[in-house]
Amino acid sequence: MHEGGESTPVKQASSSPLMSDPKNFLSSFHLDDKIHSTDFIEIWMHYDSDRSGFMEQDEVAAFLTDLFKKKNGAVDAEIVTQAVQQIFLTYDSNNDGQLSMNELYTILDVEDSIFGDMDIDSCRMSPLHFKTLHFTFTI
Repeated sequence: MHEGGESTPVKQASSSPLMSDPKNFLSSFHLDDKIHSTDFIEIWMHYDSDRSGFMEQDEVAAFLTDLFKKKNGAVDAEIVTQAVQQIFLTYDSNNDGQLSMNELYTILDVEDSIFGDMDIDSCRMSPLHFKTLHFTFTI
């Protein structure tokens, strides 16, 4: 505490802006540049809400809704629906109706991959292993 009862300001993590929208998970990330690989994992874990290891259309729609709100301040449900359809047409390489982590990774501009040249689609990781990997790189 400083004199006069003021508290010492705490420096926020680099991915957290000073003001964020508590209703929008993406508000705490800087998405104007490349996304750091640990942020990518955190985003993936948030939007893969059923922890299936894949993002279904409703999960991608939730991600895009937050992304559009962050970028534009507003979102049109019809635009989100069209964007989801286009993403699945373009990036769902095996046409299974789900996006794998690798498929989403190719959409987003992610820097310094923790995955290297590994084909993460061929790897099946349990939710426990995935969380362990996530926490290892966010400490």
